[in-house]
Amino acid sequence: MLVPAGCKLNVVGRLKNVVKMPNGEFVAPEYIEGCLAKADIVEQICVIARSSHSFVVAVIVPKDLTVCDVENAQSTIMRALVLAAQQHALPSYMIPRQIYISSERWSASNGMMTHNEKLNRAGIFQHYAAVVDGLFASGESGVPDAVAESENVAESEISLGSVLRVIKSVSRSALNATATTDISRLFFIVILCARVFVVSMQMPLTMF
Repeated sequence: MLVPAGCKLNVVGRLKNVVKMPNGEFVAPEYIEGCLAKADIVEQICVIARSSHSFVVAVIVPKDLTVCDVENAQSTIMRALVLAAQQHALPSYMIPRQIYISSERWSASNGMMTHNEKLNRAGIFQHYAAVVDGLFASGESGVPDAVAESENVAESEISLGSVLRVIKSVSRSALNATATTDISRLFFIVILCARVFVVSMQMPLTMF
């Protein structure tokens, strides 16, 4: 594949690790890991996706292993992951619905990392097989509050994005109207633009 001049190609993951979910979305675990690893509380993270589920789960090693003994460690780390996901504009299906906090750091000596300091996914999957099965089973029963909140935010952003696209399209028409000095048409388009925005944001339409 040739990349046009001035453009760049970002490699987000290995093809063999890409998973197609039942909702038709493709996910690259490495890309998600790269985003979520930016959370200050995370030292190591492995995101697991399955073609049988429309969500992902993750096994995490925190930077401070004493966090594992804290009562609310699960919710604290989950909120940190959601914040990192939002900062990278990850859709809700890329945010782990369930997580397992490991108190064991991963290395090549325990089979969790390669000698190139990459995740040894086969080793991790084998070591945490029962844990991961439990995470997916738990994920089917409900969505954690932090993830649910992020889904609501995502829906709002999608709605707002749709409104902005409509306004952008209408604005182009307004510019064309200005070019032809059709003032009445321009006024109509501006009013229409305002109505679309107000109605879409579910605000009371009292000004027009």
